[in-house]
Amino acid sequence: MSGTKKKKTGFLYAKEVVVWVLLVAFFSGLIIFNKDRIFKKDKDTEKTSEAETEPGIFDEDWLNQSDSEPEETEPSETEPAEPTVEHTQALAVAEGSGPLRVYFLDVGEGDAAILTLNGQAMVIDGGDAEHAGVLVNWLANLGIGRVDYMISTHPHKDHVGGLPSVYSQAAVGRLYTPVTEYAENAEFSRLMTLAHENGTEVRVPQAGETFDFAGAEVRFLGPTRFDPDEMNNNSLVVRVRFGDNSFLFTGDAEVNEEADILSAGYDVHAEILKVSHHGSEYATSVAFANAVGAKECIISVGANEYGHPSANVLQRLIDAGGMVYETMVSGTVTVTASGTGYTMNFER
Repeated sequence: MSGTKKKKTGFLYAKEVVVWVLLVAFFSGLIIFNKDRIFKKDKDTEKTSEAETEPGIFDEDWLNQSDSEPEETEPSETEPAEPTVEHTQALAVAEGSGPLRVYFLDVGEGDAAILTLNGQAMVIDGGDAEHAGVLVNWLANLGIGRVDYMISTHPHKDHVGGLPSVYSQAAVGRLYTPVTEYAENAEFSRLMTLAHENGTEVRVPQAGETFDFAGAEVRFLGPTRFDPDEMNNNSLVVRVRFGDNSFLFTGDAEVNEEADILSAGYDVHAEILKVSHHGSEYATSVAFANAVGAKECIISVGANEYGHPSANVLQRLIDAGGMVYETMVSGTVTVTASGTGYTMNFER
């Protein structure tokens, strides 16, 4: 036999097995001991991933998503607080031009005004039929045989009732009206008939449209849209500028139409305001009163059961810097504007 020693392979193999078993057992123990931490970390990672992929309540895209249309709300009395355009520049007054005279007539619970300038005449509303004689007498006393422009702000009887009687005193060149048919008022239908029979041009103006009144600019600011539910909000709102002087006639426009005009960016600033809807609570919002900033505020009003003028409206006008006059107290109010200043006279 050879004297060479054999390697103890069996013993060494057994030692390696024991070492591996001990290592496996050690790491298994570590895993078992730390399983809660490991699984918690995995769950936290999963949550973090979900948060990054799903919109949350503060996610901007989520805030901008909606399955429904936004609700319509009533116009706020405080927004917008200012018109969105700067005041327009004063118009140049030709030498020898003027004065512009505006007569806010005392026609009870109605509206009527006569404007004269450089031999031309304009009538804005005519009161009700009961007071038609007041309008006709003023036209006659002023020697007016032709009304170059007539504006019917809307077809309600306390604004349009006296207009047909104008044809008994004067020819009428052009009639502006927001509608050409209004079956609810026979007096408006009669006005339209007389206009056609006498060759009066009838126009339904668009917001922003202007025309020249003997050197003064007349601009329609509203309505900017047609309101099928409330004719008051279809009133023609008219701004008249003569040099530095400015007048705003508002018909019976209520807060919705006022908000539309401000949103459209029209300049409503005026020194003299014919207050809307006889001083109704439903017109002359805080925002509108502030935007107009009128120094003189004339309310055409008579004895009524509606509470006109509203104490709240009076306060809004005063807060906006205006003096307020009522025709049932002061009678017919006459404003004489030179283009650089104006004077006021009262019937009583």
